[in-house]
Amino acid sequence: MGAAMENIWLMTGPLGMSIQFISVPMELPDQWARTRTLLQVPGDLALMAVYRLGYVPEARVRPSIDWSSRHRKTISQYVFRETCAMPERG
Repeated sequence: MGAAMENIWLMTGPLGMSIQFISVPMELPDQWARTRTLLQVPGDLALMAVYRLGYVPEARVRPSIDWSSRHRKTISQYVFRETCAMPERG
């Protein structure tokens, strides 16, 4: 699943498209159920992720990502060596 989504994600740019991961349905069980109903997902299948794809208007310039966000975590907050008691420094 991951490799398939990576390939789709990587091809959207060269095709002039954009892709967006939609997490809200997974975070809200009622919305996830509505999404299953809307897409008519049979009971023997499970939704793994929801994405939306579309073409980007030619005149539209994509905004740049603000990598300086104060909300970004430092490496030591999620990368560890050997155990969680030894955070990565840097």
